[in-house]
Amino acid sequence: MAFEDTMRSLREFDINDLDFENVGSWPIAIKLFIWVLILVAVLAAGYYYHIEGLQITLANEEKREEQLKKDFEKKAF
Repeated sequence: MAFEDTMRSLREFDINDLDFENVGSWPIAIKLFIWVLILVAVLAAGYYYHIEGLQITLANEEKREEQLKKDFEKKAF
C-alpha cells in the first residue's frame, strides 16, 4: 500500500505546491531526489578540488623529472 500511495502522490504532485517553509510535507520521492542531487553535487565538488591539487603536484613532479633526466645525461657523459 505504501508504494501505491507514493505513486499516487507523485501523480498528483505539482511543483507549484512545494512549500519551502515546510519541506517535511513534500512527497518522499521528491525529498529523496533532492538528497541524491545534493550528494552528487558534493561528491563532484570534492572530487574536483581533490583532483585539482593532485594535477598541480603531478605537473611539478613532471618538471622535476625532466630536470633530473637532464642532470643524469650531463653526469653520464
